[in-house]
Amino acid sequence: RSAGLGGNKLWYDLRNLNAQCGGCNRWGHGNLTKYALYLEEKYGKGILQELNRLYLIPKKWKEEELLELIKRYEQ
Repeated sequence: RSAGLGGNKLWYDLRNLNAQCGGCNRWGHGNLTKYALYLEEKYGKGILQELNRLYLIPKKWKEEELLELIKRYEQ
């Protein structure tokens, strides 16, 4: 995996950040089928493949990139 290289490109992609109720998240173990259908409805066909592709891309984040992300998400 990419952990030895500093992370991956998916870490700061907001399409991968979605809330779930406690029942789905905790007792339903993420209710992954329903969650996958939700992602496709919200972002369109191919989103699962795109997120998986980003997950597999090793990325060593530079300080200036992280500072830019902080600035963007604070707005």
